[in-house]
Amino acid sequence: MLDQLIELAQIQGGIDTECRFGGTWQYSTPLMQNTAVIHIARSGQGWLYLKHKKIKVKTGDVLFFPHGSAHQLIHFQENTDQISFQEETFSAPAEIESIKQASGLTLKTNHMQQQNLNLFCAHFSYAKHADLFIQLPDLVQLNIKQLLLEPLLNLLEQETIQEIGQIKVINALSEVLLVYIFRSFLNQQSQSSQEISAIPRLIEWNSSKLNRLIHAILQFPESKWSLDDMSQFLHCSRIQLIRIFKKDLNITPHAFLLKIRLQHAALQLKISHLPIYNIALNLGFQSETHFGRVFKQHYGMTPHLYRNTTQ
Repeated sequence: MLDQLIELAQIQGGIDTECRFGGTWQYSTPLMQNTAVIHIARSGQGWLYLKHKKIKVKTGDVLFFPHGSAHQLIHFQENTDQISFQEETFSAPAEIESIKQASGLTLKTNHMQQQNLNLFCAHFSYAKHADLFIQLPDLVQLNIKQLLLEPLLNLLEQETIQEIGQIKVINALSEVLLVYIFRSFLNQQSQSSQEISAIPRLIEWNSSKLNRLIHAILQFPESKWSLDDMSQFLHCSRIQLIRIFKKDLNITPHAFLLKIRLQHAALQLKISHLPIYNIALNLGFQSETHFGRVFKQHYGMTPHLYRNTTQ
């Protein structure tokens, strides 16, 4: 299921920035719509300021911001009361310079000889309606040891000093990193005692009685999938099916099917040259007109305009 959700999310991007900060410093990241941001602390320590919360960052921490929330990283000192967090001004201080490196990464540094926090930073854009990211928290904080990522980080370290083919390798490693983060988060959540309503939708899908049906709809969205078809698939009545969908996903079976079909259609509009008519019929829509109407209702633009703005 994770592989299918990653594909439907239309994720693009990867590790693109290396940060080396020393002395007294402050680095701000503004809100980035439909973009996930990841910071990996290679060495050192500092403070993260996110929505009035101060969080200590140390070597090996992986900070994952699924919604690209505005945040600040700042130099470490024991007494945070003496640190000025400027929440309103999310812009990089003038003393932090950006330098394009031969590796393809951008180096951000304040040129201090003694560095107290080194980071790899990644940015992943994704489709606006991607279920993979909806309802995830503003911050997922993990650790490299939890993720068993030491070998991957060692490879990244080596690739930053290579001169041939390093961009392709870094992008491939970035995709592996993102999958590992989601896997670790899933495992962490499934072992916790949170109420089901607080668990992100991705976890609900994995633990739901609907798991088999969801897998089938993700894989074969073009199938008829009437209420009778779905209830027979799960060996339950139509009323039971509707109740389970409402309880586990807070959505009707028809609305869920429509949403998955539209996400598949959005992906096809981006990656293929198929006529819109064919995409509509291949995914079970009654006609191109019907498809165009519901697509615009959900995405705020026609399929034709969506294709032109995403290619």
